[in-house]
Amino acid sequence: MTAETISKITARQIVVPLDNPVWLGGGAVRQREYCLVEITLGNGSQGHALGFTRGANLAEPIVHQFAQVLLQQEAGGIERLWESMYDSVRSNGRQGLLMRALSLVDIALWDLKAKLLNAPLHRLLGGYRNCIPVMMAGGYYSGTKGLPELCEEFCRYAAEGFQHLKLIVGGATMEEDLARFVAVRACLPQEIPLGVDANGAWTDAKAV
Repeated sequence: MTAETISKITARQIVVPLDNPVWLGGGAVRQREYCLVEITLGNGSQGHALGFTRGANLAEPIVHQFAQVLLQQEAGGIERLWESMYDSVRSNGRQGLLMRALSLVDIALWDLKAKLLNAPLHRLLGGYRNCIPVMMAGGYYSGTKGLPELCEEFCRYAAEGFQHLKLIVGGATMEEDLARFVAVRACLPQEIPLGVDANGAWTDAKAV
């Protein structure tokens, strides 16, 4: 084993209970679930990645499948390692859980490479901007949040500098959600775009 070869890969499932559940179009989110990936080289250098699991056990294929492909390999050849991981699971699925797990390992490898080169990852990948626009999602359902409170929330986002906003819908009737959207749209400056996200709750073609 050399200083540049991968000596260890770990993946941990992390569950963070929410004191205040988040109500989306599809129901309540009472906890956040993440997978943390850590890749260690022979010289002790480490790369990390953290991502939503969306209810899947991403740690299992990372530890039991991808780690077997990557251990003792040179960490710098990320494209080659990606292809090796993909080839090892392509007969079992090319989307969903396995691709989410593969992506986390890929991110950890890039994080490791950026650290070794002492360069910001976005620069390493060709980024040139000093800042990027950020979208804020809000308007999660609550029994104590009426239209005035909803508008106050979105006006606060605008005052904080967010230039792109998104309203959560799909958890109420179409009439209620339309009233919520109209109220928020009316209270915001016209130059701020307002999107909606039903989180897969709409099944009626006309509604969509």
